[in-house]
Amino acid sequence: MDYKSILAKLSELKQIMENNADGTVAYHKAGQEYDAILFENMTFREYTFIVQHMTHEVTTEDDVKLIIAAANNKRLSDVVELTPSAQLAYTVKWHRQEQKLTQVEIAKITGMSQSQIAKVETANMDIGFSGAAKVLKAVGAKISLA
Repeated sequence: MDYKSILAKLSELKQIMENNADGTVAYHKAGQEYDAILFENMTFREYTFIVQHMTHEVTTEDDVKLIIAAANNKRLSDVVELTPSAQLAYTVKWHRQEQKLTQVEIAKITGMSQSQIAKVETANMDIGFSGAAKVLKAVGAKISLA
């Protein structure tokens, strides 16, 4: 599906949910269909992380961008704006998983602990520029200053 058709389908499903009470069959069915489209190629956990760290409220258009990026195995952080710490976190985790590396392996390469790597990947630790550069290099991510 392309951007316009996904947007039309999600908008239709949101309209059904807005026009029906929370406990109705129509609401439930539309919600299930929306979730099936949304989570076909990304996990609930990944989506939740992205949405919690966006710089604005999530929109239907954002959902479409995320759906298309996930279907094309692209980084979700490339299609929506995240806070800087979340951008780093998502980039580190995405590249680590692409390289099929564990947090323990990255910890050994960087001299950090596995728990520190986990905190970096969840945007729960500020490691500064040199730490970020070290972790990004360890996972094979290109480093660029914007």
